[in-house]
Amino acid sequence: MIIRASTATDPVVAADPAAVLAVALTSGLDAAAADSDSAADFLTACVDAVAAEFADSCFTAGCPVVPISIERSARSSELSDAGKDFFRAWRGSVARHLAAHGIDSPRADRVATLAVSAIKGALVIGRTVQTVDALLAVREELRLLVL
Repeated sequence: MIIRASTATDPVVAADPAAVLAVALTSGLDAAAADSDSAADFLTACVDAVAAEFADSCFTAGCPVVPISIERSARSSELSDAGKDFFRAWRGSVARHLAAHGIDSPRADRVATLAVSAIKGALVIGRTVQTVDALLAVREELRLLVL
């Protein structure tokens, strides 16, 4: 579920790949939701997929949208919009699947924002310390949050 794109560092072509990345990510979330019996299982599957891919990449894989959004979006409304759309799609997909698993819609939106934020933060920590420990901690706390 970690998204890679060889063109993500080029701000001229990053906006279109961001849409492609959003589709790939939401497709992965759809698959995880289809295989899950509960909101807790869904969140666990999502974080486990990220952790496995992250570990397999020797802690280098990640989503290229964040650095581009942070570094380049102030200079480009197209990049800013692409970053906003990507995170809106990610959070919206997680929220939709949480709601489908019985979490009321306003809470599902908040938990989705928390989940996306926690996963992104755990990836930053993981790259720094070269482990998946932060992701595993996020997985356990998210799971408890929706039990």
